[in-house]
Amino acid sequence: MNFDHAPASPPLACAVRDRETKDVRIERLVSSPQATLDCLDMTASYPEWIPDPVVAMRGGQLEIARRIRPPTGLDVTITRVVPLRRFEYLVTLREPMDAGQFSRGTLAQGNVRGTIGDVSADRRTLKVMLDGQATLGSSPQGTATDPGCPPSQQPVTSTPVFTNSAARATEDPSNPALWYPLTSVSTINALPAVFSFKDRTVPSGPLEVAVYAARVGFNGFDGVFAYGPYGNAVTALDKQLPPVKPPLFEIQILGRDYYGRLAVEAKFTRVVDPAATFVMAWAEGMPGMWAEGGDATKGSFAASGTVGLLGKHRAHRQTQLFEVLEAPEPHFLDMPLTIGIKEVDAIGQESEYSLVELVLPAT
Repeated sequence: MNFDHAPASPPLACAVRDRETKDVRIERLVSSPQATLDCLDMTASYPEWIPDPVVAMRGGQLEIARRIRPPTGLDVTITRVVPLRRFEYLVTLREPMDAGQFSRGTLAQGNVRGTIGDVSADRRTLKVMLDGQATLGSSPQGTATDPGCPPSQQPVTSTPVFTNSAARATEDPSNPALWYPLTSVSTINALPAVFSFKDRTVPSGPLEVAVYAARVGFNGFDGVFAYGPYGNAVTALDKQLPPVKPPLFEIQILGRDYYGRLAVEAKFTRVVDPAATFVMAWAEGMPGMWAEGGDATKGSFAASGTVGLLGKHRAHRQTQLFEVLEAPEPHFLDMPLTIGIKEVDAIGQESEYSLVELVLPAT
């Protein structure tokens, strides 16, 4: 039985690779409310991906691959255009396309784009279907349509949309020829939020970029394991050394807002990198009572501190960091707080906390 099925792949969010260990970590977009993506500077939730019934019942798997080359793009010259049916054309080129696999790729000429279907054996003739098909009753470049006919029975247009001039042909980014399979996940009905594996195929050159994508495979009804198209591609961020501990800072109370939250300003003792992002947190007690301050009486500040409402953000003028803390307001005795600031890089790596003391006066 001829069963043409192209299941969609779960969307990927981001990827991180370690050049030394060859470890790769890919996170996918998940449905958990306010799910934090470690390798993206964002929090969001997304509709959960689930396999369709065919994939779920036919031994579905998720294949993860690395791109071995970017899609080929060629400048071509169109010499003949023959309308086949509405929005479909037979396009002849002056010269054969000498590289690439352009089936399901695109042919673009000015504002006109089409999807390439069949490619002739001599690689000069293409069957092209226009992208963004016109709605019923309208047509591109004044071609005639009959509003009373269904789209499949529209008359052949007399004016081709493509013209005999220069154009650009580009390979389909999900063409299997562009990808090298690395690993597969068989738990298609309960995919993890993070895929971790080693990729020893990536060259170690400093300019080498690793791009990853996934596609869904299943046992076809003809006995052949079939695949859907590759989904969105993610470029891996290179894992670097973690950020260094932030410089010392002075902390100043700015006041409390309508909800009683504490607004503070930290002033670093030296300027910081303008691209660096920091997180401020607070906890009751003095800095010396934490493991980071030399004593483990209260344990680890990194594990116990409460992050401010602004979260990760850059320093104002490279010296000032503002934050809003949900710290209590003491009424009888002054309350010592520990204020900590750490740097967090683009892939979620964190520095040690730099700690100072802030005393909240009793009111």
